Amino acid sequence: MHINSASGLELVEIKAEDIVENSNHVDKITSYFESLVEKKDSLDLDLKTASIWPKFQSEILTDAQKRKIAIEAREFFMLNQDAEASGLVGIEKENYIKVNSKSFFADILFEILK
Repeated sequence: MHINSASGLELVEIKAEDIVENSNHVDKITSYFESLVEKKDSLDLDLKTASIWPKFQSEILTDAQKRKIAIEAREFFMLNQDAEASGLVGIEKENYIKVNSKSFFADILFEILK
């Protein structure tokens, strides 16, 4: 896969297992929402009662927030690949990604500064 980033064009290898894993996640999410519709759970909205619903306005992401999410997703993907290449699985892989993540260090720093 070619990824165009601020640092230029990068070539990222995607394994067949990664594609299957992502496909399985999408299938699980789809099944979950289909089950909600079948159960007429929280997705069954009665528009006649809309006037008494809480006045909630969903936030639209700013461009800066979208860029941050994209950067963190790319960082996670690269760390995940590194962890797998090193043979790490489960909690060891999770810890490797957390410890090497810039956002993890930022969270720790903010916690210390509190």
